[in-house]
Amino acid sequence: MHILLKAGMALLLSSLAPAEGFTAKAGCSLETVPKRHLLMVTQPLSSGCLTITELRNSEFFKKLRVTLTGPGGRRLWGKTLDGNIGPWPVQGTDWGLEPGVLWLDVMEGWEFGTHVSLGLNLRTGERLWYADSFTAFRDERSVVINSSPQHSAHSTLKDITLSVYDWASQTLSRRVYTIPDRPGCGDTDEFVREDAAYIQHWIDVRFLYAQRKDACGIFVARFEWRLNPPAAPTILPR
Repeated sequence: MHILLKAGMALLLSSLAPAEGFTAKAGCSLETVPKRHLLMVTQPLSSGCLTITELRNSEFFKKLRVTLTGPGGRRLWGKTLDGNIGPWPVQGTDWGLEPGVLWLDVMEGWEFGTHVSLGLNLRTGERLWYADSFTAFRDERSVVINSSPQHSAHSTLKDITLSVYDWASQTLSRRVYTIPDRPGCGDTDEFVREDAAYIQHWIDVRFLYAQRKDACGIFVARFEWRLNPPAAPTILPR
């Protein structure tokens, strides 16, 4: 297993070489890349050049370096982070820019990695948010991080936790959405082990949908996730 992991990482290193598409754009200098680091992203900005690199290691990646340099290559700020960026095929793009903000979806660790979403202030490098799990939804108003597993035989099915970052106010709020039992249909927690395949939740531009099963069958609890504090859901039979 260890030999296979090393071989796989060597293949990944070769596939991420600068010649394969991570070449610096105009206005950015490769001199900003630290020794033993792999260049992942260079992005010219009005304030300078944003660079994201990963520490080279034959067995695993564990460190990211994010740097903003100004005119003449003067470093404005630098931040070292645990983890590495993908691209991860499940959630797609793993970094991006919003007005004044750099966001990243990061895998901390490798074999037993943890999914993390974080945001950095582009002007200062200050961390704006840090939340478990990858980003579930993003638009011009908000970033939504899903902090609840899809299903687990050893955890409650009553609550789903989201972390919502608001671009305008630059605040992160943690919101818990409680799924009610339907009258006369028993307790949804009693069906987790034998009916785990029915348990899922997803998010769109307006709603959080939580699908569950009880003694009366499958149903969906639909929440308006933009409301804070959360309001009672609409129950939809399937």
